[in-house]
Amino acid sequence: MTSCLNSDAGDQWESIHHVIGKLPGSTVILPGHDYNGLVCTTLQVEKEKNSHWMPESKDKFIDLKNSEQITTANEEIQKRVEFNRAQNPSQVPVCHGEATACGVPVKDSGAFENIDAKKYEKKLSEDRQNGVFIDVREVEEFKSGHIPGTQNIPLSEIGLNISNIPKTKTVYLSCLGGVRSSMAAKTFSYLGYPNVVNISGGFKGWLASGLNTSL
Repeated sequence: MTSCLNSDAGDQWESIHHVIGKLPGSTVILPGHDYNGLVCTTLQVEKEKNSHWMPESKDKFIDLKNSEQITTANEEIQKRVEFNRAQNPSQVPVCHGEATACGVPVKDSGAFENIDAKKYEKKLSEDRQNGVFIDVREVEEFKSGHIPGTQNIPLSEIGLNISNIPKTKTVYLSCLGGVRSSMAAKTFSYLGYPNVVNISGGFKGWLASGLNTSL
């Protein structure tokens, strides 16, 4: 939760606590300006972990915003800004000066385990009752070939399905190469899932290991 330079921090506090804060704790938030690499979060988790929820009063919140680091655009970025302005200066809003570095990564941003394809093959057969096995690739990717026994929930739809995945289960996550699934794993861990496992190497690693696939 951030604010723009010269905006009213008091109004932001009112919005956070008296508008957003009145929504159910289970409300899913899709970060548009995130420092943690998360796919989604929930209002309850943000109330517990986000520093912008911590100040108990508007005055303390304003002090927090006023203390944020000020930064300037580096030379390379500034060149591009000036280039874009020159193309059609009458329609490009001009914003001079510094900007606030209005957030930092949350320290408790989520830890998870990594296993390779061979170990995952064993988990798929040994941990069926206690595990949820999710492939976070897009639907068409999944249809073209996937690891047997996995279900498809695209990375962009994790937030829509989070309430259907019990925290009592171990959540196993795979994708094509392990990047998208690691984002999903970090998100699940951040949301309080105690047992989260990323499949390093993903579907490519599965194929490289000579294991069977499903269509």
